[in-house]
Amino acid sequence: MEHREGYRIVQWRDHVPEELVDGYCALNEAFFNEAPIGEMEHEPEKWDAKRVQEREERNARTGRHDVSTGALAPDGTLVAMTEVMVNAAAPWRGFQSGTLVAREHRGHRLGLAIKIANHRQLRVAWPEVQTLVTGNADVNAPMNAVNEALGYRQIERCVEMQKDV
Repeated sequence: MEHREGYRIVQWRDHVPEELVDGYCALNEAFFNEAPIGEMEHEPEKWDAKRVQEREERNARTGRHDVSTGALAPDGTLVAMTEVMVNAAAPWRGFQSGTLVAREHRGHRLGLAIKIANHRQLRVAWPEVQTLVTGNADVNAPMNAVNEALGYRQIERCVEMQKDV
């Protein structure tokens, strides 16, 4: 695909490869600053290797599995990622978690590319998954367009409200 020239798709399950941890943390820290979420206020998140390890250990203890795909820029930096979570106790249902393409790497159709690749990986890893649930802010038109292209359909509407206390 000419739009992805120079980018490379990478995949992992349950454990972020050591060489991707820094990029994974940077993308997670950027998530709420980069993804359109309307006017909600939030505190910056801090991600580091310890937090990633603790999350992976917690997932293992609770039967939760992570199926992930990312995109590497030509310089090898992780610049996009998407995750699906599946719990072994309910393997017919997956939860599409965050998808983010770093701002300076948008416009190459990486969001669509990594989600398609991840859906394929999910089908191999968890063929019993019949339903994939996700959520997204209605102001995030680019990701909503990706989700619609992939066949997601709206089944409910959730309104988030915030109050200063």
